[in-house]
Amino acid sequence: MLVRTCLCFLFLWGSHTAMAQHNPSVLRIDGHFAKNTLFGHAAYFSDTSQTVTIEALLSDRANQYDFQLVDKQILNIGFAPWAHWVRCQIRNEANQEQALVFGVDFVYIDDLAFYIVDDQRKVRYRKEHISRRTPIVDRPMAHRMFAFPVIIKPNQTLTLYCRAIREKSVLMLPITLYSQHEFIKYGFSFDLLISLGTGILLIAFLTSLSLFLVTKKSLLCYYAIYTVSYGIAFMGMVGIWDHYMPNIPLLGENTHLVMFGIAGFAQLNFTIEFLLLRSLLNRKWINGIKIISLLSLSAAVYVLILPFSFTNSSIIAIVGLVTELLILGLIVFGLIHRKYEALIYFISFLPLLISITWFAISVLFSVDISWVFFKFGYAIPFVQIIVLGIGIGFKLIREKEESLTEVSTIHQQYAEQLLNAQETERRRIAKDLHDDIGTSLIALRGKLPANSSDAHNFLDQIIADVRAVSHNLMPDELMTLGLAGAVGEAARRLEDSSGIKFLFISAGETVPLSQIAELTLYRAILELMNNVVRHSQATESVVQLVYHPDLLNITIEDNGRGFPNKNTGSMNGIGLKSVASRTEWLRGLMAVDTSVAGTTIRLEIPYDLHLP
Repeated sequence: MLVRTCLCFLFLWGSHTAMAQHNPSVLRIDGHFAKNTLFGHAAYFSDTSQTVTIEALLSDRANQYDFQLVDKQILNIGFAPWAHWVRCQIRNEANQEQALVFGVDFVYIDDLAFYIVDDQRKVRYRKEHISRRTPIVDRPMAHRMFAFPVIIKPNQTLTLYCRAIREKSVLMLPITLYSQHEFIKYGFSFDLLISLGTGILLIAFLTSLSLFLVTKKSLLCYYAIYTVSYGIAFMGMVGIWDHYMPNIPLLGENTHLVMFGIAGFAQLNFTIEFLLLRSLLNRKWINGIKIISLLSLSAAVYVLILPFSFTNSSIIAIVGLVTELLILGLIVFGLIHRKYEALIYFISFLPLLISITWFAISVLFSVDISWVFFKFGYAIPFVQIIVLGIGIGFKLIREKEESLTEVSTIHQQYAEQLLNAQETERRRIAKDLHDDIGTSLIALRGKLPANSSDAHNFLDQIIADVRAVSHNLMPDELMTLGLAGAVGEAARRLEDSSGIKFLFISAGETVPLSQIAELTLYRAILELMNNVVRHSQATESVVQLVYHPDLLNITIEDNGRGFPNKNTGSMNGIGLKSVASRTEWLRGLMAVDTSVAGTTIRLEIPYDLHLP
């Protein structure tokens, strides 16, 4: 900080030295003149006694008033609560009369006077005691900036004098001489930008406030406070409140300072929520950041209660600089921890960091500010507001997607638990059928009379059916042969029992899946094959398992009669609904193509979620 201070003072010393070394030149105006910032053409003089009048300056033949060259783009007087005079000479070298406008684009001037003096040292135009509180209709020209008409005849030389006083804070005099056409064009463009900027802030505020009322997320609340506080400050800095609401006590010269303090409070709390710092920092650090945000809010209250002064401006400047440096540190901390939110914040923060730093330095050290910064400096925070607004949108969308993913994961876990429970129950039933009922039936057969062949045959069929049901409930070949082998065995058994010719095809390099996934697929394929037997009236059926590099393609087709509705979402059959549900649980796709010539059902199951 000491090095920066020394550099600032060296810069100021060098600039004041340069001002004393050159005399201003006459600004020559031709027919193509548009505008000029009077850089190198104006000189200034500070009247600490505040007794010098325009008549005294014009009668000064000995040059006792030490006018110095303004060799900076914007004359930054700093905190000097007395009268400051600016003088420049212009000459019309065009062949026609020129209508010009002398503009001072700084709102906070307590007393402003403007004079036009001809080459005979006579005052041709005089306008005095204009201030920020002067209504637009009472100004020389109805405009948000201080503007004065200048009419200059061909080959005429005029000297323009401007006297400005700001009593309680920093004074800057961004002066420009415009052609009348250029002034109207500039005023329209700037007013359009003000309206556009105000509209952006209003939309951002209302959107974030509405979302906050719906979601109750504090992140949106702090963003809304930040946008509205900066919006009020912005309209104060461009003179909206002074022009259109001059009689409201709270909207005074310190309005933008109060709003900057509130914005600092909201921005620090927004940073905690946006960067998810609660998951990275312990409670002591979070409480420390909140205390600093409360200091910014306290500074705003302090400035609001006390009369406006240079001290108040300095306090807000220091607090604002500390706040922005702290936020920069938190952003870097977030970048170190690979938070994508920190990258978005960093992109939005760079223009604002430049703006706040220059604002603080200009207030504390009276450092020169260029026209580029002065014209666009107030609008720089719009970049942050827009980028952060987009970042909040992406953040909310991402959180919504994560929430949906979490719900889907819970649904998947529930479905998996349900399937596991079903398989457990199937194994229990299969064991009971095989061990209890099957054994009892075999014992019963031993007690039947030897000559009752019909009873023996009927009982043998029952025993075979019980074994088949038990086998289907607990397929041992799935564990020993894998999915393809188990499906092939099931196709062979169904062909033997039904008379329908089942052709089983397995292609590609077999990719083993998790046990629950293969069991679920086996149940689904078996259900579809049983549907062929029960409902299709087919004579042939083809079952294909094709292992692609990233997914398993399963096709069951037959030459039966088909069925009327091929929409799986509206199928009445419990079996098809069960297959569709199992496919959805496996994150796969199911397609049905049916007609009077037969039915084809395809399943596509991705590997990535079901590898063992």
